[in-house]
Amino acid sequence: LLLGFAECKIPGRRGCGSSSDHGTYIDGTITPCTTDPCTLVKGQNTSISLKFTTNEVVKAGKIVVHGIIAGIPIPFPLSDDNLCDFVNPGCALEPNALQTMDYSLYVKSEYPSISVKIKWQIYDENHGEIFCIEFPAKLSSSLPAPKPEVMPKKMNFFRVMWNLLRGRSA
Repeated sequence: LLLGFAECKIPGRRGCGSSSDHGTYIDGTITPCTTDPCTLVKGQNTSISLKFTTNEVVKAGKIVVHGIIAGIPIPFPLSDDNLCDFVNPGCALEPNALQTMDYSLYVKSEYPSISVKIKWQIYDENHGEIFCIEFPAKLSSSLPAPKPEVMPKKMNFFRVMWNLLRGRSA
């Protein structure tokens, strides 16, 4: 469900095709996200929250992000790629415990307005991949206009009846 500026599950998310014995991706959200795929607004921050577990103690880690355009992965520079800075209460991460990484990503105004696949990877201190996900996104100068809400016919009927009972015209 995609609602206004509310967070939403990452639409179109899938694994990267690699198998990891260092951890497991559980769930994730993007804020704001009003469309499928999510529109990342240039010149603004987008928040991504990812839940995962590790299979071993992780004392340090790294976040790696790529934008995949026409099948070519292009590194997306992060101002801080230290995983431990974005997991509360920080490292060390205990095995099999649910972890949440909250990252605020600034989308630069000079980026082109394009559709892109985002590849988000988390590594441990030994360069072992904890997990990797890919999801489609659009880079744009603004959020798309919200679609008008369409009331189901049943609800329309009840609204008309309610208004008639209250003495108002439909």
